[in-house]
Amino acid sequence: MIASTTSTRRIGRWLFIALLVVHVLSCYVMGTFSLFNWPFALETGFGIPHDSSLDILGVVIGLELIFLGSIAVLGIYWTRQGQTSGIVTGMAVGIYMFLFGIVSFLLLGRIDGLIVDSIRGFLTLIFGWMAYQELNGTA
Repeated sequence: MIASTTSTRRIGRWLFIALLVVHVLSCYVMGTFSLFNWPFALETGFGIPHDSSLDILGVVIGLELIFLGSIAVLGIYWTRQGQTSGIVTGMAVGIYMFLFGIVSFLLLGRIDGLIVDSIRGFLTLIFGWMAYQELNGTA
């Protein structure tokens, strides 16, 4: 009975870490792609024809995604060490993703951001809350 309770209490933390790994992989792939192949990323991802005046956006978006992925890596590292700072850091990534999806829908009418990013951010917040409770022994 105790072993099943212990493994059940750790599921939130592992789901949280798994979702952060998804964030890291997607951010690093899209960030690197935006940095090194911006014209293709612009035309296929956003449906906007490439113009050389938009090249600075590739740098900004690419670096922002790599930065966000690196924040998620810190969240994974600290959470695996059992520190609440890792959970808070990972939840900050979740808040960013959630708000990005909402704002992209409200301002641009992009339903894909609402579905993919907001759901992923919301799940990160739920699993982060579960992990926080598990770490503090309140679960």
